[in-house]
Amino acid sequence: MKSLALLLDIGSTFTKALVCDMDSAKIVARTQGRTTAREDVMIGVLEAMSMLEEQGFPADLDSSLYRERYATSSAAGGLRMVVIGLTRGLTARAAREAATGAGARVSGVFAGNIGRREVLEMVRLRPDIILFTGGIDGGNVDHVLNNARFLADMPARAPVVVACNRKASGRAAEILALGGFEVHLSENVMPGLDGLDVTPAREIIREVFMRHIVKAKGLGVLSSHLDMDVMPTPYAVMLAVEVLGQTEEAMAVDVGGATTDVYSHSFGHPCEDDLIPRGLSDPVLRRTVEGDLGVREGVRSLLDVSRLSVLRGVREIASDFGRDDLDEAICLREVQTDYIPRDSLGERVEMELARACVDAATRRHAGVVETEDSPAGPVRYLRGKDLRRVKVLVGTGGAFLAAHRRGDSADLLEAALYSNDESTRPLDPKMMVDPGYAMFAAGLLSLRHVEVSRGLLGELESVNVRDCEDGKGATRG
Repeated sequence: MKSLALLLDIGSTFTKALVCDMDSAKIVARTQGRTTAREDVMIGVLEAMSMLEEQGFPADLDSSLYRERYATSSAAGGLRMVVIGLTRGLTARAAREAATGAGARVSGVFAGNIGRREVLEMVRLRPDIILFTGGIDGGNVDHVLNNARFLADMPARAPVVVACNRKASGRAAEILALGGFEVHLSENVMPGLDGLDVTPAREIIREVFMRHIVKAKGLGVLSSHLDMDVMPTPYAVMLAVEVLGQTEEAMAVDVGGATTDVYSHSFGHPCEDDLIPRGLSDPVLRRTVEGDLGVREGVRSLLDVSRLSVLRGVREIASDFGRDDLDEAICLREVQTDYIPRDSLGERVEMELARACVDAATRRHAGVVETEDSPAGPVRYLRGKDLRRVKVLVGTGGAFLAAHRRGDSADLLEAALYSNDESTRPLDPKMMVDPGYAMFAAGLLSLRHVEVSRGLLGELESVNVRDCEDGKGATRG
């Protein structure tokens, strides 16, 4: 009897059901139905499962043919996270890294001494979770405790992760607990000036996220059928990138309706001897989420930074396409978030929007070369990771799936490449796409079956520019 695993992904629009043959490390069935998060996610799950029956597999979640059952979800959206710290730049940086893959998105950063005004602004932001940071171990205590006292008076309540100066963390946690907060004590996210330690805080945020997503009707019921807690979809993709990175440095881009996510597994060492690292070092495994870059809900803020490039790209096939035409296309995508273009012009607009997301998001994720004058001449510094050595670049998610069907996914991936400027993006990677949802599936299985996970990643498909120019699409990699 085959050893089969059922893998589910409950996305914001579609719910996917995959069957994996664990012995051959192959996906043997794929279906998808509409996500029904507003009613009951189980409706969409059962719809996707019923289609498996047409491919010869059980529609019953509890069928004995499924030896293991796992699921990811992004249907409930990310936790709105507010962060408090002492130094804005360092606080924001620590927050982004702690939120990486944990199911949270940073909606507000407060630094320095907070007071009543800042607390009222936090109430307005309606956070689902608060990350309380501040000071390196052995550093400032008074400012940290002052912030804890003001936060304790906040009328709205949300779980607080205390990840500050170890010397102050116990007392800060006590003040917040007496104020009625649910408090989780963690290691300091920045124990010293030479780096971050965000993993303990990230794991706590993940636990809170799991409690948050099961509030979506039906997810609690689904969880009772599974062999592991529902995993945040971005975390699964990040785990897949980690598996890829165990053999060669890797990077992945996922363009969505509201955000664009970029993942990398790279040491990021400078490619040139005269390039001097500066600032806090990035972790080897990293994810960034650009909440202002998307092709549906995030499309208007995308145009704030990329309007001209989008217009130029569309005008290559429609020279009379103007700003009013673009605004009309944008309104359509904002109102109809499940809109699918049906003609060549609509597809080109879609392509250029996705290209703009890839370009801007990968620039923000990669390191930056900064040149400064010195008495001895110009000195070049690297802030962040040098990703020019990345050997594998993967496009995943709906935008790349659509581009793959059109045969222009390589053109979309090229927007993530080094362009001889200050952004240290991949120089000459092998470009691949994920047309069959292998990334989330591989990530799900990596925690217990890493060899199966590696096998699933073999289903990624390699693309190159000539394939697209010849209209041949992708070739099996």
